[in-house]
Amino acid sequence: MAVVVSINGIGSLGKTLQIYLLPSDWRILCLGDILDDDLDLGAKLAAADWWWKSSADEFVSGIFKAVVRRHSRAVDAGSSAHRLAVLQCGANMFEAVALAMIAIKEKHEDLAVAKAAFDIIIAKLGLTIPREHHAILIKHHADLDDAAETPPGGESSPSPVERDHKRYQEMLRRALRMQESSGQYDFVCVVPGEHSQRQIQDAIRGYISSATILPDLLKPTFERIKTIYALAGLSECGKSTVADMIHKAHGTSGARLKMSYFLDRASNELGYDVYSLSGERRAAALLRGLDAFARCHWYLSTLTIESVHRYDSIAALKSYLGPLLQIIYIDANEELRLERSGRPRTRLEQKDAAKKGRGAERVKEIADVVIDNNGPKESLEDALRALLQRRERSLGC
Repeated sequence: MAVVVSINGIGSLGKTLQIYLLPSDWRILCLGDILDDDLDLGAKLAAADWWWKSSADEFVSGIFKAVVRRHSRAVDAGSSAHRLAVLQCGANMFEAVALAMIAIKEKHEDLAVAKAAFDIIIAKLGLTIPREHHAILIKHHADLDDAAETPPGGESSPSPVERDHKRYQEMLRRALRMQESSGQYDFVCVVPGEHSQRQIQDAIRGYISSATILPDLLKPTFERIKTIYALAGLSECGKSTVADMIHKAHGTSGARLKMSYFLDRASNELGYDVYSLSGERRAAALLRGLDAFARCHWYLSTLTIESVHRYDSIAALKSYLGPLLQIIYIDANEELRLERSGRPRTRLEQKDAAKKGRGAERVKEIADVVIDNNGPKESLEDALRALLQRRERSLGC
């Protein structure tokens, strides 16, 4: 039987992202939120007012029959060789949702009364609420007040529903706090504002590894990687030269990579064009691909990635990875780049225009280091050598 784990929390905390970042492994089954993944419930939610206008009995019945169906799929995963099933929002989370909505539907704010009504409805339905083996709660800081869950239909609902939506958010937070206080979550991941998504992912992996018999399935992200250098700049500025220098400095422990390779591969795996997605989602695909590459090439400690032309992607990747990602922007004037290219000016201008249109010049604003490459190669080598030495000192090497 598969070990079933749920990841829970108020909206905007990145639950979907954290599940996506888990290793791509045939032994791991990831199941989405029942609000998106259950056809029967989806048919109810297609009516914009079902969330708000259904009776408490209808609401609990619709939600928890879907919870039971999804849990059965997760448990059945064990018969198909999956060892771990991860759910986006588990039974506790949906119980908190139900308590909040019962209070709203019955026009009171007493969660104890809502819980009693919930238990009666579940008993009438003859349901046994399936609990995961491990329930994880993600929250901002030490409180649950920094984000809000958006219920389906909320954006298109009339103003009375919008008013109730605000009440729903507060009631949901109260219900989650009540659950946390009573010890219903096996692990609470507190997320200070400065934490990167990678740190949250490693905390989740660390808990699952320590609490289950699956320690080898969820090793930390980039376990042996000390630095990922992202090389940015306009055409013919010297990115490939810098990548080659870094590679030579690290020998067989380094690898040169192209961002486009990972995004193209993600597009093939997902079945749609990753380039059409937001910068955050492209960065997530890139992070997942880089982590998989690092796991397969365990002997590497340094990676360089080129083709860093899209500002939104690299900015998001920096927020996900934190200081592990070091962005190097190589600056060179147009005349020197034209001379190095050996091609007509119009060709260079076309390439520059395409890269500028994606925000390539703006990457300079968030770069950890800007290298002036308007001089001789020896100056570039000296600047890069000093950069690598500073990085090694910061890592305690």
